Formats: sequence, C-alpha cells, structure tokens
Amino acid sequence: MKLTVAVVAYGRYKYLDEAAASIARQTRPPDEVLVFTDNREAVRPIFQKHGVDAEILQEPDLTYCATYSRIGEVASGDYVLPLEDDDVFKSEKLERLEPVLTRQAPMPQSRRPAGRYLANHSNDEV
Repeated sequence: MKLTVAVVAYGRYKYLDEAAASIARQTRPPDEVLVFTDNREAVRPIFQKHGVDAEILQEPDLTYCATYSRIGEVASGDYVLPLEDDDVFKSEKLERLEPVLTRQAPMPQSRRPAGRYLANHSNDEV
C-alpha cells in the first residue's frame, strides 16, 4: 500500500516547520510527499531541513477546493493524507492508519475521488 502525504501551504509558513518535522518523525514513512504552495523557494528549505524528500508544486492560482482536486490528480498513493501548513501528525499516524486502511473493502473505481481515497487528517484517534 502506498501512502501519500499532501501538504497545503499558501502564504502561511509560521508553523510549516512543525508540519514538516511531523512528517520526518513518522514511524512508517510516507511513500510520497507532495507540497502545494504559492512560494516554492520559501517552502523547499523547510522540508530539506528535516530530510523530507518532497515534490514541491508551485500552483499559486488555485482555490482551496481546486488545490484538493489537483492533489487527487497528482498523487500516486493509494491513500492521500492531507496535512495543512499549521497541523502536525502524531509520529505513529501512518503506522497506525495503514492496517485500518488495509482492512477496508476497496471502494469501486467509479466512486473514487480522482482515483484516490482521501483520509481524514484529524489526530484525535490516529
């Protein structure tokens, strides 16, 4: 199973360092990290600092909804886990989530949003 973390960072970089660090601390690393931003040069050093190999996509003219649609088009993972620029994942999030997702019955291809599942990014339980 391939897990993609998709980070959205548009004009708010105050907490992005913490978001990137939370990706780096995952006990089960993501297979793909995508970052959607309006400023590639501001974002790249933050992910490099934490050793996160991220594909940074500068798409400044997308609306919030269009950004999430684009994530579904670009992501290659079986599941996409969104992470806003001011959020963090608990270090075991992906490790704990993977077995749950593996047990789920597959969604019919015709009902998948852009061919991908979008997993809730709340840290309440996972």
